[in-house]
Amino acid sequence: MPQAVEAGGWVYVSSLFGVDPVTREFPADARSEAERLCTDLEAVLSAAGCGPSDVVRVGIVMRDL
Repeated sequence: MPQAVEAGGWVYVSSLFGVDPVTREFPADARSEAERLCTDLEAVLSAAGCGPSDVVRVGIVMRDL
């Protein structure tokens, strides 16, 4: 499954998780998980020729509030 899809001039990114790419585990705290997620999102956007300033909408699902 691709991490991003381009359609009609828009890039859609979904199903990113703040999981450590080496250990495949979630960080112990929400801040670390969010930082990992942002790093991964920036990489996906960069590969699509975009950046954080191009983001229009973000939806977040928390596994534990």
